Amino acid sequence: MTSDLGRRQLADDLRAAVAEGALQVWFQPQLRLASDSIAGAEALCRWHHRTFGPIQPTVFIPLAERDSLIADLERLVLNRACTLAAPWIAAGLIRRLSVNLSPRHAEMGSAVDDVVQALASSAMEASALELEITENHPALPHAGIWEKLRELGVSLALDDFGTCHSNLAYLGRLPVSALKIDQSFVAEIDVAGKGRAIVEAVIGLATAFGLRTVAEGVNRAEQLKTLRELKCDEVQGFLIGEPMPAEVFGRWLHERAGLT
Repeated sequence: MTSDLGRRQLADDLRAAVAEGALQVWFQPQLRLASDSIAGAEALCRWHHRTFGPIQPTVFIPLAERDSLIADLERLVLNRACTLAAPWIAAGLIRRLSVNLSPRHAEMGSAVDDVVQALASSAMEASALELEITENHPALPHAGIWEKLRELGVSLALDDFGTCHSNLAYLGRLPVSALKIDQSFVAEIDVAGKGRAIVEAVIGLATAFGLRTVAEGVNRAEQLKTLRELKCDEVQGFLIGEPMPAEVFGRWLHERAGLT
């Protein structure tokens, strides 16, 4: 699938999958370290191609952005994620749902209406929804849209923080409430002095701005131990729980809460 023809075919197949609602939404838990409780879950899009099997998001998300399909794809994920997560939130099993939102989607002008519709159809409180700004882009477009989303009561998180030179400038311009520490830094936190120093610096910066920190890619007990020492607020990764289909995640939440 590396040829232009192959990419074109894959893009056409993705468009059909979105139109048919054939994409899945999986969930990965986020652990709050202060209480060792599940604070929230990130909704993750999954695509199982009928011929090629699972297609990685790193392949099909950029494809959707190039083909102006990203708004349709994210609208599908947003609606489905809110509908699935609303009962878990109502039951107190999680407090927050995180969903990715591409600035490309914002450029198309429908993002605010899409969020309003997803919240209304799922009867989920806006305060329970956090949108992750996913794209490392030299200048995030339409800054006013992020303000409108915050006015709805939705929170914003800056994803993959530290991987783009412009991220630091965003802190003064965007109404974010959380920083997600990129897994590339977490991977080095317990094996290299610089890795720990970077994570410590990000946590210190977040503290100075009054922001919550979420470390991604926490896969080893040593990483978790260090993040506790550094006073990171929340973590997600295979050590806490792998991404799971909704029905599996729901059972996992109930088992963890001792309800089954």
